[in-house]
Amino acid sequence: MYVFAGYDGLYRNDFHRFNFETNTWRVVTDSLGANDHWPKPRYRTSATVAADKMFVFGGHDGARQLNDFYAWSFTNETWNQIDCIGSPPSARDSHEAVAYKNSLFIFGGSTGNAKSDFYEYRLDENRWMPVYSTGGKPPCSRFCHVAVVVKKCLYIFGGYDGL
Repeated sequence: MYVFAGYDGLYRNDFHRFNFETNTWRVVTDSLGANDHWPKPRYRTSATVAADKMFVFGGHDGARQLNDFYAWSFTNETWNQIDCIGSPPSARDSHEAVAYKNSLFIFGGSTGNAKSDFYEYRLDENRWMPVYSTGGKPPCSRFCHVAVVVKKCLYIFGGYDGL
């Protein structure tokens, strides 16, 4: 299990791994020994695993919301900031991100106000694109919610609408 960033009185960008076999924690470092591409401290970010990478999007650095995008390679043990095609989601925190097939999806979050926008990042195309509803009623704006994919469906539960 990997844990990245957070807030404990300070905004963090530390990275830890828990080994369930030995019941131990260890600090994760970049295999290159350089922090050139390491994400800046943040909390209320998302971290989503797809293939051999963990993707981190956005969050809050104590002064503002972020929309930067990073990938940790479990194979190479390095961080890389991702430059993408298309327009990424606006800066936000407290959003949800899930992986499904060859895509990552981000819904909602806070920019100071609750959001209800929905984005897809195509891993094979390195492209962000908005997702628009083709039927039914989309969820209302919210942040601090949870989301999960089950059998081709994205389920969103709870959160706060800011009102």
